[in-house]
Amino acid sequence: MKKTLITFIAAVMFILPFTSVALNTTASAATADNFIFTLNEDNSSYSVAAKDTNISGAIAIPATYSGKPVTKIADSGFAYCKQITSVT
Repeated sequence: MKKTLITFIAAVMFILPFTSVALNTTASAATADNFIFTLNEDNSSYSVAAKDTNISGAIAIPATYSGKPVTKIADSGFAYCKQITSVT
């Protein structure tokens, strides 16, 4: 019995580093605080990018920011956001 328990614990300790466990499975909705807005060269519209790469789930980019339209996604604006499922 003791030898079986030790074998089991050793196996778990060996396998554990190779497994992935989701610690937070609740996706939160993105808000304007999750984005960086940059005024475009025309001074009448904005480009948008993710504030950090941890943004996840379905995101909705606001149509306006500070009273001006959001018309563009910045170059590589969401390039490393691997947990985004859709963009509206």
